[in-house]
Amino acid sequence: MIFYTLEIRLVLVGKNGSGKSSLGNNLLGRKEFKSTSLQSSTTLKPECHRGSTQLTDGTNLVVVDTPGIADTKTSTTEIFEELIRCIELSNRGPHVFLIVLKIGYRFTQKEVDTIKYLKYWFGQDFMKYAVFIFTGKDSLDYGSTIDQHLANGPFEIKALIREAGGRVAAINNRFPGSELEAIMNLVKQTMQINHGQHYTQHLYSQAVIARKGQPTLVENDRFKDVKDLRIREMLQEKTRLDTKDQVETNQSYITKLVTDAWNYLSRPITYIRDLFST
Repeated sequence: MIFYTLEIRLVLVGKNGSGKSSLGNNLLGRKEFKSTSLQSSTTLKPECHRGSTQLTDGTNLVVVDTPGIADTKTSTTEIFEELIRCIELSNRGPHVFLIVLKIGYRFTQKEVDTIKYLKYWFGQDFMKYAVFIFTGKDSLDYGSTIDQHLANGPFEIKALIREAGGRVAAINNRFPGSELEAIMNLVKQTMQINHGQHYTQHLYSQAVIARKGQPTLVENDRFKDVKDLRIREMLQEKTRLDTKDQVETNQSYITKLVTDAWNYLSRPITYIRDLFST
């Protein structure tokens, strides 16, 4: 089935440093978005930015760059509220969400939790509109493909990619070449699978319900994911504090041992000194 569209709307999501802003610039063919590597994540206010260009076939391409997720001083709630505003910047809603990850970074639970948060805020159908883009393609071993690289990745990442229909592409942002065409072909393939439909007002409304903390029965699984994440964060914080207390206790114990040892060893010296002074 062949379909025609006058506009393609993309929303880029990912962590700071993932290369999503550079990817957006490459898609637009100009420097529209500022890389977070040039900014301080501790002072950066989370904001969405929009750019557009006309492709060679006359299609209008709209790209929305979003705040970095999971690695900023800003609260998660504030970031995702801004992400929901990004939907408005893409007019009627994006055709595709590009989930941007960086090759060479060790996959952690944070990457998995980030994608689960996206599913929570944008709804279970979010993955129908998702494509995974891995930047830093030049970091792959010589002759290695992105599929081979992911074969050694965590099970949860591979499971999430399967939820997105296995839609994956890799790019070297410094020298993109034909990789941009491959990404756009994947975008169009996703749009064709969804019959040209975009992320809808209905799904947006579901995201608003979740944001207001009024879950429906359908949303229970999403809230469970977030609750489990919060419990894990609390346990990690407790472990950190317990470790800190243990270190302080050990330091006090070592200080006492050194003091006692010095007092014990100094006794003969004091005795001899007193003997010769009489």
